[in-house]
Amino acid sequence: DGLVNEDEVGYVDLNRNYDSFWGVGGGDLLIPETQIFCGTEPFSEPETQAFRDFALNHRFAMAYSLHSGINTTYFPDDGDGDWTEPGLYYLMAGDYQDILPEDFNEYLDYIPSSVTREAALPGGWDTWMYYERGCTVPITFEMFHNGTSDLEEVHVIIENNDTHIVREWKEIYGYFNPVAAGINPLWEDLRAAFDYLLVQTPRIDAIITSVSGGISAGEELTLATRTECLSPRLSTKGGLGVLDADGFVLDTILSLDGGQTLTDHATITLPEDVTSSGLSIFIGNNYTGYTEFVVSLGTRAPLDPLLIGAIVGISIIAVVIVVYFVKIR
Repeated sequence: DGLVNEDEVGYVDLNRNYDSFWGVGGGDLLIPETQIFCGTEPFSEPETQAFRDFALNHRFAMAYSLHSGINTTYFPDDGDGDWTEPGLYYLMAGDYQDILPEDFNEYLDYIPSSVTREAALPGGWDTWMYYERGCTVPITFEMFHNGTSDLEEVHVIIENNDTHIVREWKEIYGYFNPVAAGINPLWEDLRAAFDYLLVQTPRIDAIITSVSGGISAGEELTLATRTECLSPRLSTKGGLGVLDADGFVLDTILSLDGGQTLTDHATITLPEDVTSSGLSIFIGNNYTGYTEFVVSLGTRAPLDPLLIGAIVGISIIAVVIVVYFVKIR
């Protein structure tokens, strides 16, 4: 967890500086001299402000925040110690049991008996992302713990009398940071967890199987579509839009659950004549990204071989209309 100096008075724990459960519980959270000081107000720090501003301008179905200190995978909860998405998180925790090194999440006892953790971290980034930005799975990924920092011999006694014992501990950086030689082995141990994030992130495979209708501005064009949600766990988080090049929504397609394939159709009113230069339309949403298609008259120059495979199976009902898959953006 990042600590930043605030005006030489104390250090702010950046992962307690977000505007979700901020300062709840009081105590050490509000004392500048403690290592969990949550700041003078939510987003008091430029680092959290920068992340907030970035997150407010984007949409995330999944996100990681990387931390060190223990070996633990945290999911957000509702403030009472219960996961906000218990069914989904339990499945993902089970996936992580197979992916991560043995006993990685032993501290949390996620598997097989528990789907809870301690109450929500006051001011934590994950609860803010879940409640304020609609991020379904914001994961706090604690990825390193140096067990040698816990050994008795590194806690050197500098005073021991009848009333108290004072120990000097110089291992704070070793506690949070692996030695240089350990960085690559750590990455190899955890790489599969990052690959897993990419696999679970909602993406779609969309094709247009047929087109029919008019070719002039103001006329209707019907597109038969087949769309697959490539994430096995997460949905498309809402319906898919059919947009023109200016981002105007021409029609919508139903949402998909994780791993679901859907046959649907969209009827659009042509914003302009379909010409040989083509009309670009986009299918998707802000979570899945967009697949671009070009509707054009007649034939085009020979296709790039890589694109030919992408349009196999497209049947052209209106003989003069051709739909080409272009790209995902």
